[in-house]
Amino acid sequence: EVTITTGVGTATNSGAMTLATAAGGVSGNSGSVSMKSGAGGTAGNSGSMELATGASSNGATGSMSISTGDAASGGAGGAISILVGDGTLGTGGAMTLPPGKT
Repeated sequence: EVTITTGVGTATNSGAMTLATAAGGVSGNSGSVSMKSGAGGTAGNSGSMELATGASSNGATGSMSISTGDAASGGAGGAISILVGDGTLGTGGAMTLPPGKT
């Protein structure tokens, strides 16, 4: 088990965390980032993954952005793909994108 946590803010802010690869050189590519859970065993399930902002008791919650970088001249913008897996018993997984309440 690996846990990475920034400092706890008891009276002020907690620390920020950035997970990034460095920029590529003049003729190079930047590194890729992959986050995934491992496959389940023959009789088990794979692990879950959550990407979420924290709740707020007095103030706004954090924003979340999923984006690809802009392409320079002669390049195409990157694609964003969200895929729900197939099921072998019943239907595949569900996808919901409900808006927040006001």
